[in-house]
Amino acid sequence: MAKKNRKNKAKFKWTKELIILLVLLVAMVTATIVLSIPSSKTKTTTSFNEAITAYNTSNSTSYSTLSTENVFVEVEHKKLLNKIEKEEYVYVVYGSLSDGTVLQYLSTINSVATQEEIETVYFYSSAWVEETEDTDTEAFKTKKQELEADINKNVNRDVEALDLLEYPALLVFHNGELIFNSQTYSDNEQYTWNMFIQKAFYISK
Repeated sequence: MAKKNRKNKAKFKWTKELIILLVLLVAMVTATIVLSIPSSKTKTTTSFNEAITAYNTSNSTSYSTLSTENVFVEVEHKKLLNKIEKEEYVYVVYGSLSDGTVLQYLSTINSVATQEEIETVYFYSSAWVEETEDTDTEAFKTKKQELEADINKNVNRDVEALDLLEYPALLVFHNGELIFNSQTYSDNEQYTWNMFIQKAFYISK
């Protein structure tokens, strides 16, 4: 009786070359996915520029947008306190992206800070205050008092403590002490935001 021919089955072998190829493919796919996710800096720049563009369209203004190489970093309350405690100089814009003054001077702040080799200006949002319909409630007053107590823990005697109901404001902290607050000059019409910016970013000179 004739024997049936059997097909020779080749055993699969993991070669060094195949392993390297698979590792490279996985690395390429991972890198593609990671690069496709916008960075926090890109998201911040995009949201700032969208707000500036929308305001320009609605108000016939021509405020400058920002390049991706800007100094702004959005910061939450707890993180801001951490920065104030640990960093020598901390520069803060307190306000919201719906405020025309903020949108007008973002580019100027970025230019002056960059010129002075200041790498970071923190953007501390006042949006929650603006969005509160009734600021006379006990809940709001308690929260406001707690947040202000955190920020105003150490205030220079010649500087007013931050009032979260007044925005926008430009702040500078040095070794944990609030040494500049544009609200200090809010009742003096002779002071402008260009003056605030110059004073704030040259304060370390």
